[in-house]
Amino acid sequence: MSEPGDTSLQPEPSGEAISQPRATEDVSDEEQDEALINLNEDELRELHKANSIQCIEGMRILPKVESRFYIPLCRMIYMPLVRPTLAHDIKRLEAEFTHGYRPGAPVFYVSTTNEHGMERLVEDVDTSDWGPHWTSVNAEFEAKLASNPHLRFLCGKMFFVCDGNHRLKAWTGYIHRLHRDEREWHYIVDSICLDTKGKGGLLMNAMHDINK
Repeated sequence: MSEPGDTSLQPEPSGEAISQPRATEDVSDEEQDEALINLNEDELRELHKANSIQCIEGMRILPKVESRFYIPLCRMIYMPLVRPTLAHDIKRLEAEFTHGYRPGAPVFYVSTTNEHGMERLVEDVDTSDWGPHWTSVNAEFEAKLASNPHLRFLCGKMFFVCDGNHRLKAWTGYIHRLHRDEREWHYIVDSICLDTKGKGGLLMNAMHDINK
């Protein structure tokens, strides 16, 4: 599920392949504890990862059905929570992006607040480097947000990337260098918006478990 350089979380994992004790009404706490003790290191790691993914899924904005939508790359802010971006990760992701964004690519997980719980509105420092194509894409995005009563509160806000930072850095850099004048390369990407305000520590711990 995860690749080096990008956690690439998958929404609503089934967890079918994860070995973990099943708690039922007729299983005592002692039996559950014993089952956990008997798990090997790999099984414990997968259990922690599954719990962390479920934790992040629980942070999705409500109503949950509206939390997944397409966001322009220009509205996203790089926010690595676990590890810094390495040059070889960027080169690999750029090489995989030579044919552009494709449906079915890993979803981005974003939040309107950073690790300190602060929001940021779209500012001149953002729009000054957009050019006409990103400006046009952003205007269409704003219109869609404004037309949805559940997403209207997101109008004018930037989105901090919780998962997908390496892709964001690689893709935006590639577009800026090689396809700045091509409208079709200014993508909106599949994203899930989280409510992480006041949950920064919980989010960072969950991301750390996923990246192990």
